[in-house]
Formats: sequence, C-alpha cells, structure tokens
Amino acid sequence: MPNDKIIKELTESLAKANEELQQERLDRQRAEAETEALLKGTRAVLEYKNFAESARKIFDVCKDIVGATAGYVALLTPDGNENEVLFLEAGGMPCTVDPSLPMPIRGLREVAYRTRKAVYDNNFASSAWMDFMPEGHVYLGNVMFSPLILDNKAVGLIGLANKPGAFIDRDANLALAFGEYAAIALLNSRSRESLEINQNKLQSVVDTANDAIITINSNQKIIYWNKAAENIFGYSTNEALNSDITIIIPETLRQRHRQGVERVNQTGKSSLTGKTIEMLGLRKNGEEFPVELSIAAWKVKDEGFYTGIIRDITHRKEYEEKLRSANEEMESLVQKRTNELSKALVALKESEERYRGIFNDTQTAILILNPDTLEVVEVNDKACSFYGYTKEEFSKKKLVEINTLSEQQLISIALEVKSKKQANLVTCHRTCSGEIRDVEVHTGPIKIKGETFICSMIYDITERKRMEDEIKEINLNLQKKIEKEVAKNRIKDQMMFEQSRHVSMGELLMNISHHWRQPLCAIGVSIQDLRDAYQHGELSEPYITKNVGNAMKELLALSETIDNFRSFYVKENKPKQFNVAGEINKAEGLIAGYLQDKGIVVEKELEENLKIWGYQNEFAHVILNILTNARDIFEERNITGGKIKVKLSKDVTTDKIVITISDNGGEIPKNIIKKIFDPYFTTKDKVQGAGMGLYMAKVIIEKNMKGTISVRNDNGWCEFRIEL
Repeated sequence: MPNDKIIKELTESLAKANEELQQERLDRQRAEAETEALLKGTRAVLEYKNFAESARKIFDVCKDIVGATAGYVALLTPDGNENEVLFLEAGGMPCTVDPSLPMPIRGLREVAYRTRKAVYDNNFASSAWMDFMPEGHVYLGNVMFSPLILDNKAVGLIGLANKPGAFIDRDANLALAFGEYAAIALLNSRSRESLEINQNKLQSVVDTANDAIITINSNQKIIYWNKAAENIFGYSTNEALNSDITIIIPETLRQRHRQGVERVNQTGKSSLTGKTIEMLGLRKNGEEFPVELSIAAWKVKDEGFYTGIIRDITHRKEYEEKLRSANEEMESLVQKRTNELSKALVALKESEERYRGIFNDTQTAILILNPDTLEVVEVNDKACSFYGYTKEEFSKKKLVEINTLSEQQLISIALEVKSKKQANLVTCHRTCSGEIRDVEVHTGPIKIKGETFICSMIYDITERKRMEDEIKEINLNLQKKIEKEVAKNRIKDQMMFEQSRHVSMGELLMNISHHWRQPLCAIGVSIQDLRDAYQHGELSEPYITKNVGNAMKELLALSETIDNFRSFYVKENKPKQFNVAGEINKAEGLIAGYLQDKGIVVEKELEENLKIWGYQNEFAHVILNILTNARDIFEERNITGGKIKVKLSKDVTTDKIVITISDNGGEIPKNIIKKIFDPYFTTKDKVQGAGMGLYMAKVIIEKNMKGTISVRNDNGWCEFRIEL
C-alpha cells in the first residue's frame, strides 16, 4: 500500500512537471513568434516609402500574431470628427457597407482615441456599442482598437475583430506596439513627402533661373551644375560633374584661386562669402567673359561646400561700353547731362544687383501661381518686401490684382506657359501702395506633386526703363547730327567726284582720238578709192554701194564711241539696277584703243547675267580709273607685254558679286600700299594726276554702293578686289 501511494504521488508530480514544461515551451514559442512579428513590423517601417504599403504590412503581421480574422487601418480626418478608412479586411465574411462612408468617432473607438490606449471588448455583439453599427456591417463578435500616436496625439486606429476565443491584455500590448510602428511609418511618409515637395520646388526654381548655379565640395570638385551653367559655360552636366572648378576659371586667375582656397582651409573664413563680385569666367571654347559672382558656404558633417551663383554680364558690359562711347561722342552737346547720366548708370546697376537673383538668397521676387485660377500659391520674402503684402495677404490675391494686363491677357499667357513653354515679358506691376513699377518677368512651368504650377521671377527695371528713354533721346540727337554730317560729306564727295571726272576727261579725249584714228583713215581711203575709180572709169553702182557701206560702218563706230562718252558723263541722282559685265565692257571700251596701241592685252572672264543695285556711271568710272592706273604703270616702268586680267563672278558662300582687276606691271611698294586710297595721294607728277581717282573709287564702292574695295600684291602682280 505505501508503495502504491508513493508511485501515485510520483506519477502526479511527474505529470504536473511535464505540464509546466509544456506550458513553458508554448510560452517560449509564443514569445519568439511575437518577437519575430515585431521585427517584421520594424522592417515594414523601413522597407516601404508609401504609408499605405507600410500600414498594410504592419496590419497583416499584427492581425496574424494576435489571431484576429478581420480589421482595418483608418486615419483621423483633419477636423478630428471622423475616420477615413485606408483599407479594410472583412475576413471573408459578408459586408455591404461602403468602406468610403464616414466613420464617426464614437463608441469604443472614441475611448481608444481619448485614452490613447489599446481597448477591447470580447462581448461586442451584445454590447451597447452595437447600436452605432450601420445596417449590413460585417458581424463582430469581439473587437480591439489600438491608436496611432504622433506628438502625443491619436491620429488614427488599427481595428481588429473576430478573434477565435477572446482578446487578452497581451494582445492589447502587442496591438499598441504595432500602432506605434504604424505611427512612425506615417511620420516617415509625411516627412518624405514634404521633403520631396520642397526638393521639387527648389529644383524647379533653380531650373528656371537664368543664372548659373554651381556647387563644389572641399576638394574643389563640381557636384552640382544647373541648366543655365550649361548654356553659359558650354559644358554639359555630365562633362562638368566631378571636374575641377578651375575649368571655368581663366589661367591668369587660377593661382589667386588656389591661394584663396589655402587661406580658407587654414582660417576657415572666406572674404568672398556673402558678397557679390565681378570677375572673368572661362567658356569651354576658351573664350573669357565677364561674370558677376555670389558665393554661399555651408557644411554637412564637417565637410565644407560652396555654392556660387554666376551671371553672364557680357551684354551689360557691352551696353555700358556703348553708353560710355556715346557719352564721349556727344560730350560737347550733352555736357550738362553728364552727372545726371552717371547717376542713372549707377542706379541702373544697383537696381539690377538688388532685384536679380534666385529666391531669397539672390533677392529676386518669386511668385508661384495656379495657372487655371491665377491665384498666388506661394511667394518668397523678396516678393513680400517688393509688393508690400504679407504672405497671408498674398494667399488671398490673384495675379490680376498686381498685374496691369487684362485678365484675358493673363489667362492666355498662363495657358501658353502651362504647355511647357517659358516666357519672358516686360510689363507693369502694382504694389500695395498703388505705385506702378516696370518689371521684367521670366516665367515657366514647374511640377509640384504631379500638378503644374507657374513660377515667375520678377525683376524691377523701372530705373533701366527710365535710362533707356534717356539713351533713346541721346541717340536721336546723335542721329540727327550724323545725318547732317553725312549730307555735308555727300556734297563734298560729289564735288570731288566731279573734279575727278573732269581730270579724266582729257584722258578720255585722248582715248577717243585713238578710237577714231582707224575709222577716219578707213573713211579717207574709201573716199580716195571712189575718186580713183571715177578717174579710171571703173565707178559703178555696186562699187559705190560697197564703199558707202564700209564708210557708214566706220561712222556708226564713231557714233557709238560718242554715245559711250556722253553716257559716261551723265549725272545720276538715284541708284538703279544695272548689268555689271556691261559696265565693265563699256569702261574697257573707252580705253581699248589706247591699250591696243601700246600692246597691252586685256583678258576678261565675265559672268554676263550678274546685276547689282547702285550708281551705274560711277561704277564704270571706278573700273576705268583702275584700268587707267594700270596703263600708266606700264608706261612709267617701260613694261612691254603688259597684261590686264578682269574677272567677274559670284561668291556662293557670301552671295556677293566679286570683281578682280590685276596687272603684271609690278607690285605696289609696301610703304605706300596702305595710302593709295587716301585723298590727294599720288606717285605721279601733279600735272598728270591730282590723287583723287582711287579715293573716289573707295567712296563710290564703300559709301555709295555699300561694298568693299581692297588691293594686294601677288607674286609681281597687283590686284584690286571689289565686293558688292
């Protein structure tokens, strides 16, 4: 008996120990499963960027670990009165309620929001909360709600339901932990979305900028290069990134740049930060050009970075130089305006430096607009100071309230810009005080969170407009003076031209004598032949007809010479279109007899159909003058076998008519070749020439016919070249 008792006690003790061991094993497995579920929830927070995806993963893990079969995740509406369901899992049970319908904050949900703790009810189907359930809702035997808490406020719920058995406190603690995971995922998603929006805004503004924006690291390597930098310096983004910043610094400035970098590395301070300076930049093609530079310094994890905003001021410098030249030329007329003009130039430069730039750092007013409603969506600080409105006041305004253009015009411009077209326009804007300012607007489309907006950069150019009006007035006065001087010079040139033509008239008369000598001899022979035939009884009608025909032919030649001579001296008042080859032949014909007597050969290669607009007889005078000079050189230097080549053609690359006249009479001495077109310059005796021929040729070709005339030596030949 005692043994049976002992055996019984041992058996019961062993069974109890085995039961405890089994429970301990189950508890350990449960703890391991819960730990693994919490790790999955942690990974879901880090793995997914979109909150809906993270929340779904966290909900599924939470639902499985607590054993629920249905549930949802919902976020509190901004007014705090309702839930918006993110997704709903019915667990396979029928539900005819639209999940998108409002879910008021009441019942057990209200308790979870108010206490910020997980709450559950295992007898929900029989509770008073059922009175709040809409018709057609899925059956709920038990429920549990766990809040999502951000900044100590409940912003949403994880709802779980229909767990076989019942929810326990351990389930509530797990659900609360998963609620914290979901809240962290929501915070990450909102932070990432806000960061992306700000990045898109900044990138859109930078891409719209006309100034180059370049960032370098502490090793002087380029790490950012915007579109304007591509246009200004000629390097693509791929070419520029990771290149040394010295690729855009001229060689003469690189040593100073290196010294400045060393000084910054040693002292940690830069004399250029926060300032705007002018210097030279270097384009990819090697061209140096003036720029305006502003530098900002910043650090990330103790590494220094520098961002430079660079403006190409070539046009501004050219404009300033032109203005300076105009001021000097008009000094005698506008001396009393000099001080005022200088002040205006300074005001213009200050206006440009004050109102141009990018966003707040560059002191440029920037407006972001809704293209459909023309409402002001966002402004920078400079826009507020420029227009005189606060940001809150701007948020209630439309573009039509500050722009003087009509609403219809603004809508038309907005539609054009919205269709991915940039626009630059000069208009007038109205400030808070009612003042009207002249502005230059650079505007273009930007994308923010998938929606198209318009970014407008506004530059105040009121002073520049006033300056432009003054310059127009100065230029108008200068133009009147120039026109007056041109008229005087035209009269003087015409007098010189008449003088030159009269000087050459004697030479032409000599040429006519050469032309007439042979025809007159032929006519004389014909007359003598008629007399001899009459004396010898050989005179007949055919004989007379033949001799008369020969004489008339020679007389017509004489008449043609007279016509050419007369037309050469007809004064022209207006330009007209004429055949170039015809005038060359006419000029050569006036001197041909003399050239033939001297054995001078003229070789012509002329395109017959080329025509030009100008003064026909003056042009022929130029050709005759060059041919006459060639003839004189042959005589002066006693050259036999003289040759003159005349070529007329059209240059297809420049679409200009080109005439070249060259002779083998020797080269022009180097010490006088640059003077031969000067007035009254001549190497001849004053009896032979007044030195006006080539000067008038230059005036006729370059002033009257807007062409060019030049001369060069070519291996013993002298060549004149005319381009029209």
